Amino acid sequence: MHRKQLSSGVGGVTRTGRQFMEAAAHLVIDPRAKYTAAVSVLNWREDSNSTFVGDNIEHDAGSLTVKDGGYYFIYSQILYRGEGTRELEYGRVLHIVLKQRMSELSESPTPLMRNLISTPSIRRGHLTYASSVLGATFYLDPNTRLTVNSSVPGNIDATGSPHSNVFGLYLV
Repeated sequence: MHRKQLSSGVGGVTRTGRQFMEAAAHLVIDPRAKYTAAVSVLNWREDSNSTFVGDNIEHDAGSLTVKDGGYYFIYSQILYRGEGTRELEYGRVLHIVLKQRMSELSESPTPLMRNLISTPSIRRGHLTYASSVLGATFYLDPNTRLTVNSSVPGNIDATGSPHSNVFGLYLV
């Protein structure tokens, strides 16, 4: 296997392509998941040709957990579909990435990134789409779990392209 050198830009550390992939994940939303107002944690799949989870990342249906600490670029994209539903009509669409150390499971997760989408142009009965994209670099301690929540998970367009709704990270 040919190993490509990748410079992380952090402290002059150089990683091989294999090491980079071991600390990375890219998932698509699970279109089979059923959401309610009480269930806001999104479920993700890794069984597609375009998805993967590296050896240093653990995947549970609704979360990614990093085994090693470091600076990670974390991203999530959600495509919402509305037909004039009340939640979208009033612009209360919230997309959040939360973090929680495994040693602090009894405590509430901490918001890491969030996006409040304003959707004032949606009119009742008209098909409309709105997207939310989050992405930034954060330091994560070892054994930190990440989840993605949505205020209106029932309005996520999970029937279209699986690439419209993604969640992932990689060590930089």
